[in-house]
Amino acid sequence: MSNNQQSRPVDSALANVPRVVQEHVGWILNRLRDHEFALSGVERARGKGHILALELRDRQAKIEQHREQLEEFRQLAAQNGVDADAAIAELGGQPDFSRFGKPATH
Repeated sequence: MSNNQQSRPVDSALANVPRVVQEHVGWILNRLRDHEFALSGVERARGKGHILALELRDRQAKIEQHREQLEEFRQLAAQNGVDADAAIAELGGQPDFSRFGKPATH
């Protein structure tokens, strides 16, 4: 196995993904999880009201930036015969922010 590959089972969705790419995608997912964790804290403390919507609005640009990076990974993975969604799931999955509602508009 080359230095660019992490030791994974052959049937792993990440078997053909270079380690540096795995680490980068993992880093992106961790940033998204950080946002999810922070929003969950606001939700627990303040409920699903305006404060949560404001916090979501303030984080929206970074969340979208990370989602775009995952979309780029999906496109490159498809070109290289890799199931990107399975690889992302194997790295812990992508958080779903829809449960926090919509961001505040003002």
